[in-house]
Amino acid sequence: MALLLAPVALIPLASTPASALSIVSYTSQASYEAALIPGSFSTDNFNDLTDGFKASPPGINRTAGSYSYNISAPVGLYVDSPDNPISLNKAIQAAQQKTPLLISFTGVSPTAVGGRIFVSDDTLLPLSGILNVKINDTFSQNYSTTDLASNYLGWTSADGTRITSIAFTSTADATYAAVDNFTPGQAVPGPLPVLGALVAFRYSRKLRKRLAASTLVSDSTSA
Repeated sequence: MALLLAPVALIPLASTPASALSIVSYTSQASYEAALIPGSFSTDNFNDLTDGFKASPPGINRTAGSYSYNISAPVGLYVDSPDNPISLNKAIQAAQQKTPLLISFTGVSPTAVGGRIFVSDDTLLPLSGILNVKINDTFSQNYSTTDLASNYLGWTSADGTRITSIAFTSTADATYAAVDNFTPGQAVPGPLPVLGALVAFRYSRKLRKRLAASTLVSDSTSA
């Protein structure tokens, strides 16, 4: 519980979206999960994985609730044991420095993803650094990370676009992108579509009233 109340450890830097994809970022577990539909998300803590190097391809196939996905990196992955300094859970990192750790959904895609996403050394120790995050190959943003164990990042699709892939890349030499407690889910729909629906409903009521009034006038004229 203390981790939920920890100071923000990740600061978003300038974003460079390459398309109209609308993404909202979160820097705490509490704020991220508050933006999700209750019951729509599950957390994968990787505790069932064995320690050590994992070839990629094929990468690692995983599930979290109803979501299936693959984790891969250009030259492989590394899984650390539960005694790592991040948490009591295992974590996965790209086995080569400055290379992307890619998560690709293979079934129904979520509209929200989050977890402990951080920059580490080769022992999975959290480091201060810059982490690049790319979603669906169209939205890219850099985050400044600290060496706190409470680093957390989450994203929701503001317009309901499905998140089919997300990649994390450390930007400095001798640093690696890593993930722990990965949590996909469904974002609460934004207020704009609801507002639009209300406006349309009110307009349709007015239109029905005008049509009804017009019909009455027509009937009285015919009589």
